[in-house]
This record gives sequence, structure tokens and C-alpha cells, in this order.
Amino acid sequence: MIGNSIIKRPAALIMNSAAQQLLNSFEQLPDSEKQQVATEILRRTLIQDIPELSGEALILNAEALFLSLDESEAEDEQQYSETRCQIN
Repeated sequence: MIGNSIIKRPAALIMNSAAQQLLNSFEQLPDSEKQQVATEILRRTLIQDIPELSGEALILNAEALFLSLDESEAEDEQQYSETRCQIN
């Protein structure tokens, strides 16, 4: 579930504690402020001279993200099944 929930970060995408605190604070903001902050971060990122990721790095990060999403989806399905069993 991506909506308002936080996506678990796979090991390949773990960041330092300051970055994690920033993301945790971001998640506490109202949606309108999240949009403003995200826009400002994107604007600042565009003016930075950040080297591009290599093809291999992109593939590894994409794989880690998809595995994380698969795991989250499986957990959601398990919770849904357990809830349905409790109702019946």
C-alpha cells in the first residue's frame, strides 16, 4: 500500500539517521505542506551537480524497491485474509 503509508526501505536503500529523520518529519506534515516541501526538494535537486547513477546502480535500486513493494503487498494480503477469516 503506497497511499499514505510509509514504504519500508530495503537494505540497499538505507540512509543515514539525519535523512531518515527528515523523511519521518516529512510524513507528519499535512498533504499540502508535503507537496510544497517535495517541490522545493526537487527544485534544489535540479540545481545540484549530482552525478547520474550507473545502470547497475539503477537496476539494483529498482530490484530492491520492487522486492520491498512485493513484501509489503504480501503483508497487506495476509492481513486482509486474516480479517476476512475473523469476520466469517
